[in-house]
Amino acid sequence: MGRKKTAQELVDFINSIPDSKMLGFTHGEHELFKDVNFRLDMQGLTSGRPQYYNLHVQINKGTTITSLKRETGKSVAKALVPMDGSWSAQKIRGKLIADKLL
Repeated sequence: MGRKKTAQELVDFINSIPDSKMLGFTHGEHELFKDVNFRLDMQGLTSGRPQYYNLHVQINKGTTITSLKRETGKSVAKALVPMDGSWSAQKIRGKLIADKLL
């Protein structure tokens, strides 16, 4: 799969995340949403003040994208989201897409 197509797969994944998974975060590290190739993980809170939710999109172990199989667990998009609830799901998606690493 070409780099452009792989990047589009990532964007498609981010756009498929339901709004309910992008709002009302709880503390601690956990998986928020996944498909066969990618997962959205809560990496916890940043240190310092103010604190932010630290979200990462990572490559799943069972990915079907050949070019990513050796990159399992690697973060391919990140977003620091304010804890005050001021960001919409669409704004979080936009930040993940803007900061994608593919």
